[in-house]
Amino acid sequence: MAQPITEEELQDLYHWIDAIELSRPKRNISRDFSDGVMAAEVIANFIPRIVELHNYQSASSTHAKRYNWETLQRKVLRRLHVRLPNDQITDIVNAVPGSIEPVLLDIRDAIEYYMANKASRSMSSRDDDQPEPREIPLSQAMAPIKPRRQQREPEPDYAEQETMEIMQEQEQRIGDLEEANKVLEIKVEKLQQLVKLKDSRIRALTDKLIESGLV
Repeated sequence: MAQPITEEELQDLYHWIDAIELSRPKRNISRDFSDGVMAAEVIANFIPRIVELHNYQSASSTHAKRYNWETLQRKVLRRLHVRLPNDQITDIVNAVPGSIEPVLLDIRDAIEYYMANKASRSMSSRDDDQPEPREIPLSQAMAPIKPRRQQREPEPDYAEQETMEIMQEQEQRIGDLEEANKVLEIKVEKLQQLVKLKDSRIRALTDKLIESGLV
């Protein structure tokens, strides 16, 4: 059974994703990655030669989203030794909260492993008479490759977005409670009016009985 992801790991993952410039604004990580396009872009950002981005089209239907993920698994993830079971793909395309984060963590680890192996093979294949290559820190090797595109307004990161969504949920709950309170106040006011009306009728009937000498 896989170990649960800690909050620290989640925040680290969100910041990693936020550092990569993608083709679409970042709003909700589960929905953003549900069609597989942005996952392909993340991998292409580091290992462009193994990803053909034209194979992945933005999709809204479950069938098209699944096709993208199955294509990504067959053509790319398999080479990175990342395997997604069918039920996991189903959760991802349905944007089930918490379904994409473990996959992105696996992809990030696979990218780091792939690049480290590539760097190691490259160094070992050099001739002995060549000068010793300068060691490149892995963090530098993993720096996102910025695609050539026009600058745009900075996008909200997932860490901030998560906080904003929590605040919005709280505000929505407060609004719902205030609305429910108003409804209760209206009901109480109507009940008070009914009580006054009944009291008025009782007094009128009592007066009639007194006038008739029945009381």
